[in-house]
Amino acid sequence: MKTRDFGLPGLSLILGLVLILFLSSAQNSPLVSFSAQLAPSRSTVGISSWTAGPVFPAGNIEVGAAGAYNGVLYYIGGEFHPSGAYTNGVYYSDLSSSGMMGAWKKSPHPYPGAKGIWALPCPAYNGFVYCIGGNKVPGGTTDAVYYTTVSTSGLGSWRTTTTYPINIRFESCVPYAAYMYCVGGSPIANEATDKVYYAPILSSGGLAGWSATTSYPISAWSHCVADSGFIYCLSDYNGAAIANLTYYAPISSSGIGAWHQGPDYPITKEKMQCMETMNSMICVGGGNGLAGTDGTQGVDNVYVSALSSAGLGAWTQTTNYPLAIKDHSCATYNNYVYCVGGDDPKTTNLVYYGEVT
Repeated sequence: MKTRDFGLPGLSLILGLVLILFLSSAQNSPLVSFSAQLAPSRSTVGISSWTAGPVFPAGNIEVGAAGAYNGVLYYIGGEFHPSGAYTNGVYYSDLSSSGMMGAWKKSPHPYPGAKGIWALPCPAYNGFVYCIGGNKVPGGTTDAVYYTTVSTSGLGSWRTTTTYPINIRFESCVPYAAYMYCVGGSPIANEATDKVYYAPILSSGGLAGWSATTSYPISAWSHCVADSGFIYCLSDYNGAAIANLTYYAPISSSGIGAWHQGPDYPITKEKMQCMETMNSMICVGGGNGLAGTDGTQGVDNVYVSALSSAGLGAWTQTTNYPLAIKDHSCATYNNYVYCVGGDDPKTTNLVYYGEVT
């Protein structure tokens, strides 16, 4: 009896038919998750090394707000040590395309409303810096929101805009697609909230009315970033202890959708700094205090998680920060991370930056 020789083309045809039959049957099988197979690929980035920048000129500083936009790194407010004095000073440094920092300059426009301000986020969007809430000195937590222009000439004069719905500090606020999203925070000392609000960002500057949206899964201070239509958050102090939980959710002009839990952060710390660059979340340092149980001072650990619509990827460790640090403030620009001041455990005026590759 004569056998038929399929040859390579015939063999390819048979294999293709077998694969189609397998996929057709597997699609209805609970054992196969097509959402996992079709999830975007994740690449891991890291910081190659850290470089010392110009020291902060006004002294040893912590718990201020750093940001970067259009070639300018800025730092607002904070607490000096060892004096314990709070400031409303605004400083900025020009950034080169190669990441290098210029000399610090003091803005002639101090932050308004108090002699000192701390524990507030000040993100930038579309040529404006927005500072939301914070702790006034004197006065305590506030619902005030101010904004100003940012350019290579520095930060301009401050203007008021729509107040936040509650007094708040240590919340995380991220701008994305002409909306500002703010998550969690501390309404009063040593407490936390799960409240989440968002507001349209006006093209001419300022914020329209705030609206409540899907609450965060736990009451916590938070560190959030936004990327590709999602918000990703690392929890911090939750009012009783330090939480290392992560969550992510879709964001839109309708607010924040359902939250989903991601991989736990590798260490249980608070007051780290987290940023987004190159589709990754990078978190620097962290420490203890309040009800924490994992040591008492800062650490130099730096971790990275790749971001996608499938959530946060596994956390991987990258080049350590040059010193153990907490209560610092960091920002990203042009694939560089910049960190200012902090407590190590003594407060410092040191500034470092590192390239993300």
